[in-house]
Amino acid sequence: MHHVYLKANKPQPRQRILLLICVGLILLLGCWLLLDYGKWRNIYQEMAAAIIQKTSAEPSENEKRMSSELTALQRQVTTLERTAQVDKAAQDEVRKVIGELETENLELREELGFYQNIMSATKESRGLKIQGLRLEASKNKQRYKFDLVLTRIVKGGWLASGDVSITLQGNGNSGQIDYDLKELMDGRASERLKFKIKHFKRIGGVFSLPKGFAPVKVKVMIKPDGEKAKLIKKEYQWVDILV
Repeated sequence: MHHVYLKANKPQPRQRILLLICVGLILLLGCWLLLDYGKWRNIYQEMAAAIIQKTSAEPSENEKRMSSELTALQRQVTTLERTAQVDKAAQDEVRKVIGELETENLELREELGFYQNIMSATKESRGLKIQGLRLEASKNKQRYKFDLVLTRIVKGGWLASGDVSITLQGNGNSGQIDYDLKELMDGRASERLKFKIKHFKRIGGVFSLPKGFAPVKVKVMIKPDGEKAKLIKKEYQWVDILV
């Protein structure tokens, strides 16, 4: 009977050498990787530090110049905006003044025409006369200003005096109604409607219309002092003397 013995395979010397070489390469690669990681980690830290330092560092000369120019431009814009506001306010004020002057000029022309008509009328008028009556409405449509002009052309320089009576005739809630202007005037109306005249006299005042009253005519009566003096009367249509 034959016995067969099996021997275990032992690594050959060549295989051992190859195995050692592989293990050595693996260890060498691992060491290289560890060293390379540390190197790149140091580089990253240095770059991060440089970035932080640059961010916190003072600006460069170019950056300073650009910042200065930007600040100057912002100041110019602010100055121009303020100048534009001042110019607009000045223009508005000029327009307002021009409007007031135009209104005043129109009023003066109307008044000049009023007195020119009076002067032309006095050429043929002698004695005491009612030469003109003028009404001017205020912003409050119920209030009016009146100007009454009396003239007197006589020989000699003695004064004439007397009273003026002005009556407004129109329509009220209950029909036709008359108002004595003294009742509607402000202040000392009785004194304002007295006159002393040599050649020219202007009488004026302010009055308010009663609510619901629509004037149609204005009647003016002059009563000179003296027993033999005659009454002087004149009648105007409201719309004709209203300016």
